[in-house]
Amino acid sequence: MKNTIFLVFLMLSALTSAQKKEVIFTIDESPVYSDEFIRIYNKNIDLVQDESQKDVDEYLQLFIDYKLKIKQAEELGLDEDKNFLREFNGYKRQLAKNYLTDTNATEKLLNEAYNRSQQEVKAQHILVIVGDAASPEDTLKAYNQIVAYRKDALKNGFDAEMKKVNNGKTVYAEDLGYFSAFRMVYPFETVAYNTSVGEISQPVRTRFGYHIIKVLDKRQNRGELDVAHIMIASNAKDPADEQQHAKEKIDRVYAELLGGADFDAMAKNFSEDKASAQNGGRMSKISSGKTTSPIFEDTAFSLKNPGDISHPIKTKFGWHIIKLIKKYPLGTFDQEKRMLEMKIKDDSRSKYITESFIKKLKAEYDFSENEEGYSLALNAFDENLKTRNWTFDKGNDKYSIDLFTINNDEKVTAKEFLEWIEIRQRRFNNVVNVKDFVAESYQYFVQQKIMDYREAHLADQNAEYANILQEYRDGLLLFDLMEHQIWDKAKEDTVGLKKFYNAHKTDYKWKKRGTVSVASCSSKEIAEKVAAKLKNGVAIDAIKESFNSEEKINVMFSEGIMEIDNDNLPENYTLTEGVSSVYEKNTNEFLVVAAKEIKEPAIKKLDEVKGRVISDYQKYLEDEWMSNLRKGHAIEVNKKVLKKVKRNVGK
Repeated sequence: MKNTIFLVFLMLSALTSAQKKEVIFTIDESPVYSDEFIRIYNKNIDLVQDESQKDVDEYLQLFIDYKLKIKQAEELGLDEDKNFLREFNGYKRQLAKNYLTDTNATEKLLNEAYNRSQQEVKAQHILVIVGDAASPEDTLKAYNQIVAYRKDALKNGFDAEMKKVNNGKTVYAEDLGYFSAFRMVYPFETVAYNTSVGEISQPVRTRFGYHIIKVLDKRQNRGELDVAHIMIASNAKDPADEQQHAKEKIDRVYAELLGGADFDAMAKNFSEDKASAQNGGRMSKISSGKTTSPIFEDTAFSLKNPGDISHPIKTKFGWHIIKLIKKYPLGTFDQEKRMLEMKIKDDSRSKYITESFIKKLKAEYDFSENEEGYSLALNAFDENLKTRNWTFDKGNDKYSIDLFTINNDEKVTAKEFLEWIEIRQRRFNNVVNVKDFVAESYQYFVQQKIMDYREAHLADQNAEYANILQEYRDGLLLFDLMEHQIWDKAKEDTVGLKKFYNAHKTDYKWKKRGTVSVASCSSKEIAEKVAAKLKNGVAIDAIKESFNSEEKINVMFSEGIMEIDNDNLPENYTLTEGVSSVYEKNTNEFLVVAAKEIKEPAIKKLDEVKGRVISDYQKYLEDEWMSNLRKGHAIEVNKKVLKKVKRNVGK
């Protein structure tokens, strides 16, 4: 028994030791842990240009400097500055959105959407209108009505039932043509894709009401097209002579196109679709179901090659000639993923991700509700909510009762929920049934509270989020600190800058220099001729005009003040006033140099080198500042842990 207890003790000790963070160094006894150092080192090592900094000991010194700067920023109160807090909190909210979602549910919807987008569904439907806010009685009536229509459709045929029940007011019966994912509301889409060809679906509820769907066909997705068109407006209500005139006009345009006329120009001159005419007839991308004309879509998709044009076709809008510009077949999952994510986010199906996430969080946080508190809250509401004039007795202690608890440490009271409703009631429209509306609002309130709790504790529960947030915070502080301590000071301290320049003048020297023109020539023969012209004082523009043509450039010039080691100058060239001999740079390039106003080495004036002096002064100020920072803080490196770190970095 004693041995067993001892073994368990050893196992627990080992587990505790493995989980305990190790301190790699301290600053004024404040610990910095090895896992952070290893993570930052491994993340940044490939970005380091200086090979010496890849050495762990060297990098550790840089990391210590980094932590000293952050400590200094906090001591100066920069982390409490209102501008810092506004930018940091804005980033924090944006970053948190990426972690307040159910990735598994999202991935499932992505795969579902991509798989559905491979197909197009052709369908008809009958819709009985009933809104989300309808009374239970009206909802049941609409449901029974659609069930009866389905029964009759199965008996007499869907087409016959569509003709019989469509009134364009409370009941709609429509041919929908072909559509793919995201063209219809999600519940409707789901049922359409899950219904076999030739079958009539069970009733499906959407925000519009109850539908039954008959699926007529399914085919492979045709992708998208870029097209342009020329349209001559005409509809069935126009007089016969106007319809004939429109037909003759489109035929003349078609004949001109067959004769080689430019499509863009013809569209601009003749198309009566003003939205596209001035753009050469070009439309936004089309796909099945995106326009209201199946014949237009079918004709466009029948064109084989970019540049092909259709014969004139008739739609309800008039006559069209279509030109294919480009085909866009459906991409791979990886190619389509980003676009699908955006569509899901903007689509009603996104609520399923939220619902799945909330369900998981409720289980993780041991979410519990108090039925007594909920009943008390529900009974506090009355018909005044319909007119948005509802209120309650805020001083009544009975509303302090718990409504629900999150993670055993956050209790939400009935009063909080009541106040939440009271504040927001001005936004409410069409409250039909108070109890149903409150029940729905309560679920949203619970969802919001759980999400708020998750966001508030996200850094404690998600290491990746915490690390990214910490790095952004530190980077923001570091920028503000450097601007405060170094950059602004170097720019604004003109006395200090001049003093630094005077102490380091010899670092800012002109080498031997002159006003130089370097001719780069395509052959030695041309270079010799260019040299002769330069000696005779011929202008550079005139020389280029003599030797260059639209077909070939034989000579190019580089001009300006150049120092002796300028890359444009030939090797072994000594900067001398006058025109040089010809230098062979390679078999296809020959150089000639014309130099004047030669000046010997000299100290550069401050105005001539101010940018470089400011940069050097900043480096000087930073070195001095860092030296003082290190002197002002006690730094202790744990050599034992450092030795372990050296074995683990890069892994």
